[in-house]
Amino acid sequence: PLSRTLGAAKLYEDAVRHVREAQPHWNRTGGRDHIFTFAFDEGSCFAPKEARSAVLLTRWGQTNARWPVGKSFTSYYGDKWDRAR
Repeated sequence: PLSRTLGAAKLYEDAVRHVREAQPHWNRTGGRDHIFTFAFDEGSCFAPKEARSAVLLTRWGQTNARWPVGKSFTSYYGDKWDRAR
């Protein structure tokens, strides 16, 4: 089974695929006039690359641009993908 974070990333990937195939609006602008909401800690870090042209609305604003790569900053232990197993 996927972690909650990877499951959410798959959900967004599936959503982008559906909108691209079923609606002409995404393809008209490449998604720039669409909004995706991310309610979990690391938000848009897990947005699929196809969704990154859209507005990514997250409560934290984390995009990994300022944070060390390979480090999870979530406060929910079950989603800490970098913890030792």
